[in-house]
Amino acid sequence: MRLIRNSRLFLLLISIDQLSKWLVLKYCIFGVTYKIFSIVSCKLVFNRGIAFGLFNCSEKHAFIGVSLAIIVVYQLFVGYFFIGNCRRSFESLKIGELLILAGGLSNIIDRLMHAGVVDFILLSYHGWAWPIFNIADACIVLGVFIMGWSLLK
Repeated sequence: MRLIRNSRLFLLLISIDQLSKWLVLKYCIFGVTYKIFSIVSCKLVFNRGIAFGLFNCSEKHAFIGVSLAIIVVYQLFVGYFFIGNCRRSFESLKIGELLILAGGLSNIIDRLMHAGVVDFILLSYHGWAWPIFNIADACIVLGVFIMGWSLLK
């Protein structure tokens, strides 16, 4: 029963992220900022690097190298997830792992479909701005936080 629930959550998270990216690609102009709330805006960008735009590059070979490295790390985490689920652990730890896996796979889908990760959520306040991200990135960060919290308990 838990496997079915976790599978549904996994697919739901990927679906929500991919749908949000599809909507942004359909209705937003690249690089234009659309104010939604006082601190939340939508700004379409393509991240061809890793988290927070690190190693962002326009060169095809570098992008392929970064993408392959990300896929290898993702596969290692998938292996850890399945080995880890054979042992007893906190349910919250498994939820954190699931969030990371869903967010990671959704961003890998972007890399394959769009030659970069579609980022669009911009948080800013009085000249300060957080790096632009997407729902999959939020899932990954939340998953890491939940895992850290679970391991500290």
